[in-house]
Amino acid sequence: MSDEMSPFANFLGQRREDITAEWLRRVRRDRKIPSAADLPKEELLDHLPYLLDTLIKQLRGILVDGVGQSHGAVRWKQHYCLDEVLREISILRKVLIEELFRFYGDTRAELKLQVQASDILHACLDLIISSSTAGFVARQYEKIQAANRSLEELNLRVQTTNDQLLEKDRQRLLMLRTITHEIANHLNAIGMRVSVLKKDRDSIDSCTESLSKSVTAMTALVKQLLEFATLDAERPRLERCKADSLFQEPAAFGRELAEQKGLAFVGHLDPSLGEIVTDRHQLHRVCLNLLTNAVKYTATGEVIFTFWAEPEGNWRIEVTDTGCGIAPEEHEQIFNEFYRASTCRETESGVGLGLAITRRLVRLLGGRIELDSMLGAGSTFRVVLPRNGPATND
Repeated sequence: MSDEMSPFANFLGQRREDITAEWLRRVRRDRKIPSAADLPKEELLDHLPYLLDTLIKQLRGILVDGVGQSHGAVRWKQHYCLDEVLREISILRKVLIEELFRFYGDTRAELKLQVQASDILHACLDLIISSSTAGFVARQYEKIQAANRSLEELNLRVQTTNDQLLEKDRQRLLMLRTITHEIANHLNAIGMRVSVLKKDRDSIDSCTESLSKSVTAMTALVKQLLEFATLDAERPRLERCKADSLFQEPAAFGRELAEQKGLAFVGHLDPSLGEIVTDRHQLHRVCLNLLTNAVKYTATGEVIFTFWAEPEGNWRIEVTDTGCGIAPEEHEQIFNEFYRASTCRETESGVGLGLAITRRLVRLLGGRIELDSMLGAGSTFRVVLPRNGPATND
């Protein structure tokens, strides 16, 4: 049959330019193929020579693999929709059928040959349609898969955000419970002392001392809450300070606090430290928070407070105690708002804001805070800061 179809195949080969020009004219005029209007002639014709070669080979009995795949691949890259691709092929089919009638009408060939040529032509174009459609479906499937992956990632982010919001709500509820508990304890203590005063005027001295402690504790609690609430709005006020002037005041505070509790206190300033650019007030708060905690959670032993020079333009503060220590699994959580270490929840009062405030202050100063601790062996809090102050975004 290939010999019988060769004359028609040769005819199409000779008419290639006319077929191409006619197909191009019709595609350009077709309003249902808007994507074609935006393409240069070379890109629009890019696939057509291959399709004509494929058809001519089929007429000559030469099998061709992947018919129509390159056509679909080219058009999908050019952002065609499936209807446009199918309409292009339909126009090509009409042009080729007209060529078939022209050839067999001029040669007066047998009807059987016309039918055979028509069958080959339709089969080839149907295969192109099938391949192009399969390519379109595969491409859409890839897009759907990509969209599904994006949705899964989005859902995961939403779930993570929801979990974070739930955790924040949980922390706020815990904060309210803790604050309510702390204030209630102090108010109960005040109420009890007032009741004692009403019954026994001789107890005025001891009651006054107890009342003073409760009021002081409540004042400190409110002050800490206000400090936490306004911390994000603060910006460091940097100045050049001598290390000695930054060290002496918190060292004196820590020594007095430790001695009141019967603890030894060791203070050391690295003599090579020199001058530091920092916010004096914020740094003072960091030192006092760490020293207060060290003394508070140490029953016996000592507290060590030191300033050290560090390489690469840094310096560090260390506060070491011989207290109860913190479990390894709590080393990260201990810096979270309203979290209190399991070793001190029952023995000491507090709302769990001190270290959260300290970490925020350290970050404002451009540094980081680290913890080394073992249960029953004490803790070391280490603050590493830049000597020339925090980096600015100017």
